[in-house]
Amino acid sequence: MATAKKPTSNATLEPLTEKPIFRRLFWILIAVLGLLMPILSTTTGINADDRWQIAKSKAIVAYYYTMGEDTSIYRTYEESLALMAQYGEVKGKEMGFDKWVPDPEKLRYYGGFFELTTGVINDLIGNKDEFSWSYINVRHIFNALLGVLCIMFAGLLAFQLTGAWRAAVFTALLLAFSPNFFGHSLMNPKDIPFAFGYLMTVYFLVRFIKGMPEVNWKVVAGLVAAIAITLNIRAGGLLLIIYTLFFSGAYYFFHAFIKKDPRFDMKKLVKVSGTLALISVAGYFLGVIFWPFGLSNPLTAPFDALTLLTNYEVNIVQLFDGGQIMSTELPWYYLPKYIVITNPYFLHFGLLLFAVLVWKYLKQLDWQLLAFLLFVTLFPVFYILYKNSNVYNGWRHVLFIYPLLIVFAASGWELLLRTLKATWAPYVVGGAMGILMLLPAIWMVGNHPYYYAYFNELAGGTGSAWKNYETDYWMLGVREASLELYEKEKLAQSPKKIVIGTNCFFPAQTYFGILDKENIEVRYIRYYEKWQKPWDYGIFYNGYINPYELQNDLFPPSSTIITTKAGGAPLCAVLKRQDTFDLAAYEAMGKQAFAQAAPLFVKALQTRNREADLYRDLGFCYLNLGDLPNAINSLNNSVSLNPDDFGSNYYIGVAYAQGNKPNLTMAANYLNKALTINPGASQARQLLDQINKANQGGFR
Repeated sequence: MATAKKPTSNATLEPLTEKPIFRRLFWILIAVLGLLMPILSTTTGINADDRWQIAKSKAIVAYYYTMGEDTSIYRTYEESLALMAQYGEVKGKEMGFDKWVPDPEKLRYYGGFFELTTGVINDLIGNKDEFSWSYINVRHIFNALLGVLCIMFAGLLAFQLTGAWRAAVFTALLLAFSPNFFGHSLMNPKDIPFAFGYLMTVYFLVRFIKGMPEVNWKVVAGLVAAIAITLNIRAGGLLLIIYTLFFSGAYYFFHAFIKKDPRFDMKKLVKVSGTLALISVAGYFLGVIFWPFGLSNPLTAPFDALTLLTNYEVNIVQLFDGGQIMSTELPWYYLPKYIVITNPYFLHFGLLLFAVLVWKYLKQLDWQLLAFLLFVTLFPVFYILYKNSNVYNGWRHVLFIYPLLIVFAASGWELLLRTLKATWAPYVVGGAMGILMLLPAIWMVGNHPYYYAYFNELAGGTGSAWKNYETDYWMLGVREASLELYEKEKLAQSPKKIVIGTNCFFPAQTYFGILDKENIEVRYIRYYEKWQKPWDYGIFYNGYINPYELQNDLFPPSSTIITTKAGGAPLCAVLKRQDTFDLAAYEAMGKQAFAQAAPLFVKALQTRNREADLYRDLGFCYLNLGDLPNAINSLNNSVSLNPDDFGSNYYIGVAYAQGNKPNLTMAANYLNKALTINPGASQARQLLDQINKANQGGFR
C-alpha cells in the first residue's frame, strides 16, 4: 500500500482542482477596480485633514524644487506674519515668507511620499490652485490607485498562503465590498498609503523568505522599495526593517540548525546576511530622502518621529457607545469593537471558518508563513493596546491590517470549499458568500460616496449607529450640501455677498472657493455659537454634538433646508437664517441690556423652539432681570433639550438659590450636575459650598 509523502515546510494546499480561470479572474478584477475606483474617487468629498495635507504638499514640493532653501514646511502662520512684517510685502513674497503650513510641529513627523508625489504631478500638469476640482482629483485618483494596489497585494498574499488563486479572487471581492476600506481608499491620504506600503512590504518579505537560501534580486528591489515607501509615509515603517531582519533570520536559523537542511550552509548565510544588511540600509536611507525632517538628521529623526507618533499628543472628543469620551480615555475595546461593528459579516464568518478549519489543514499549509502573517496582523493592535496609544476616528489608524484580516477570512471560505467535497458545495458556499456581499453592496450603491460611514446590523445599521458612534468625521457630506445649496438657493444670482457660517471650514471654503470665491464668504463658527454670529446660510456636520441631541432627533437643528444623509443618518445640515432676532438679542445681551434682549429671544424661539442655547440665554436674561419664575421655566426648557449643558444647569441652580423663598435642595442638585459637567467651575463650587453650609445650619 502506498504511503503519503510527508509535506515539506514550504508545502501549501495542493491546488489539484484549481481552474486556470481563477488567476485570470483575479487580474481582471484588479483591472476593473483600477478603472472604477479612480473614477469614483473624483465624486467624493475632500478629506477634512487636507487642510494640513495640501499645505504640506505645496511646501514639500517647494523644499525640493529649491534644494532645501524654501523652509516654509517648518514655518507657522505666526512666524510667516512676523517675517512678512520684518521684510515687507514685496521682499517677503520674493523670499517666500508668505508661505506656511498649519501645525508644522506635528506634520514634520510624517513622511512625504503621498504629498510630494501628488504635489509634483499637480505642478507638472499646471494645477497651481488647490481651489480647483482638478487639483483635488489628482490627489483622490492617486489615493484610489494605492487602494487598488492594497487589494492586489492582499490577493497575492492569499495565494501565497493557500496556493489557490480562488482565495485571491475571494480576497479581492471581499475588499471591494468592504464599505469602510473602499471608502477610505477614495480619499484618505494618510492611512491608505501606509496600508499600501505595509502590504507591499509583507508581500515581498514573504517572497524573499520563501526563496531562501537563494536571493532573487527582483524581490530584493521590491522589498527595498516597499520599506522606503512605507517609512516615507509614517515612521512606523521602521518596524518593517525589524520584521525583515527577525523573520528572515528566524527562518534561516530554523532550516539550518533545526531542520539541518544542507542548502542553508555558511556560504549562503553570508550571502543572505549581506543581502539583509543591504535591504535594511537601502530601505532606511531611501525612506528619508524625500522626507525633510528625516533628512535633517537621518540617523535619529525617524526614531524621534516613531516615539512621538506612538504617543500622539492630541486629545479629541469622540462619540463612542452613546457618550462623549476624550480620545486619551477611550476603553481598551474601542478598536476591536469598531472593527466588529463597521465591517460586513463575511469578515466575521470567514475568520471563524479559518479559525476552525486551519487546524485540519495545518500540515498542508506553510505554518511559518501562517505564523508570520498572523504576527504582522495582530501585533500592531496588541502593541497599541499595550502602549495605550492615542487612537480616534474609529479604527482608521489600524486600517493597514484590514486587508490581512480579509486574507484570513477569504482563506477560511477557501478551506470550507476544500473541506466540502460534494458537487453542491461550490453553489452553497458561493451563494452564502454572495448574500453576505450583497448586503453591503446594496448599501454602497445607495449611499455613494459615504461608504466609510457604514455600520452593520450589530450596531443597528448606520441609521441607528450615528447616534452612538462617529460617522462622517472626514466631513465628506459637506460637498453634497455645498453643491445643493449653491444650486437650490441660486447663490450665483444673489445681488449681495453671501456669508456661509460653518463648523466645517476647510471643506466648505474649498467648495465655495471653486464655485464662487468672489461673492461667497465662508466663516468658521462653532455649532453651539451658531445663533450668535451673522451668516446667511449655515453648514454643520454631526460631529462634536451632545449625544442627547443626536439620540433625541434634535439634529438636524431648526431652520434646516438641506440634509445630507447616509443610510438614513444625517451627516450634514444646511440652515437658512429666517430672521435676525437672535443676533439682535445677543447684541443687546452683550451690552447687558437684558430687558431689551429677552423679548428678542422670545421672538427668535418662535421659529427655533428646539434650540437649547436660545432658551439658556433667555433664562440668563430673566435671571439678571430678577424674573425667577420665567428664568427657571426657560432654563428648564434648555435642560430638557440638552441635559449636559453646563450653563443651563449652573444658572438654574443660581435661580433656585435666589428669591424670598429659595429652594436650596433644588439649587444644590443643579449645581452638583453643573460640577459633574465642569469640575473646575469655581463659581459653582463656591455657591454650592455656601448652600451646604446653610443647610447644615438648618436653613431650607
